[in-house]
Amino acid sequence: MTAEIAIMNKQAVSLAADSAITITHGQEQKILTSGNKLFALLKSKPVGVMVYGQAAFMDVPWETAIKEYRRRRGSVDYDALEEYADDLIGFLDSERALSPSSQQEAFFSAAVRGYLLLLKDEIQNKAAQRFKDRNEVTDSDAKRVATEVIGKHWKRLEAHKSLSRLGTDYAQSVVRQYGQLIDSVVQQVFEKLPVSQLSRRRLRQICGFLLDRDVFPQNTSGVVIAGFGTQDVFPALKSFVVYAVANDKLKYKEDTCHRIGYEDSAAIIAFAQQEMVRTFMEGVDPKLRAFFDTYIGYTFSGLPDVIAASIDGLNQPAKESLKQKLAEAGRSVLSQYRSEINRYQQEQHVAPLLRVVANLPKDQLAEMAESLVNLTSLKRRFTMETETVGGPIDVAVISKGDGFIWIRRKHYFRPELNVDFLARSLRGQQNGCG
Repeated sequence: MTAEIAIMNKQAVSLAADSAITITHGQEQKILTSGNKLFALLKSKPVGVMVYGQAAFMDVPWETAIKEYRRRRGSVDYDALEEYADDLIGFLDSERALSPSSQQEAFFSAAVRGYLLLLKDEIQNKAAQRFKDRNEVTDSDAKRVATEVIGKHWKRLEAHKSLSRLGTDYAQSVVRQYGQLIDSVVQQVFEKLPVSQLSRRRLRQICGFLLDRDVFPQNTSGVVIAGFGTQDVFPALKSFVVYAVANDKLKYKEDTCHRIGYEDSAAIIAFAQQEMVRTFMEGVDPKLRAFFDTYIGYTFSGLPDVIAASIDGLNQPAKESLKQKLAEAGRSVLSQYRSEINRYQQEQHVAPLLRVVANLPKDQLAEMAESLVNLTSLKRRFTMETETVGGPIDVAVISKGDGFIWIRRKHYFRPELNVDFLARSLRGQQNGCG
């Protein structure tokens, strides 16, 4: 995981990202604190990009993918920031050097295997729980449980919307393209576990749904593009959730789009681990707020029964009528309570903060972005939570006049020992490429 933040006003946008990278292998986990997540998208252009989540795209490090985009595009100009963002996504979608057919197949195979293994574990656990009093579970018992679990997953995925840009028949085309691979993985995963023909057909469809539906697993990447197009007066930001390429199409979706304007003059947008930024902005930890909402809702839902039971002399129809009226009144009061809490947070915490942010100079935008990322890191360092945020914090400020400016940047080498690298970078900036 990671913590990243964008702070915007009419003058500039500041981006900050930590350096923690979590490597997971089975049940083992290791955290490194030297990852690069913040980059200039194109040299000499006022556009930056941050990545979070998966550290690689199709097993290509994000740093390599972004710099390959930079090399291919050179000094291209776009009128609006959103066009830079869409062009980067288009590059990831179409550049087969980053996602050759063999890698697409390998990635799809791993994704299918991982999902089916989880599904198999669920079947076995459910069968063991259901028939825990028996010495053995028959094939027919196991088949019934398998049909039930597979059917549940099939219905859940089938109910989600398809990603429209992939086309109406994309799921079917995935199954056609990788049909033999799917059958092979199903056979390897389920082995001797009895699975009906209906369930096997649904397993094939599930494999198509994994790429087609608007459902993204944990091992996805976030890509944030922020800055200015040539015609933009104020900064803008656009972000995507990016999964993988399969059957020559990229699975992704737009996540956040924000543009500073004359009315909307400031924004604080957190990505990945957001709870400390939200606490800072809203005045209360979001998990604590969720607990309050849930507990008060539970209390209100139980009050009608308690009140009706405490009134003597009411017959059953009268009690039921009273409980219904009390429940309706309780829902109305609860809705008003939540609305008032939201209004108070907005008026007393969020709005005053954004008014200050709207007038911050560039150096203080950078300081604020760095501090909020550091606050998230500090929380994890001094609690029992895993330190999934940490390491040096990279900070950049992007403005219309000055372009992309590094405020704080880590190097894996000593710059004074690499004068040739610095000279090449300077030439690249002067030539608008690199």
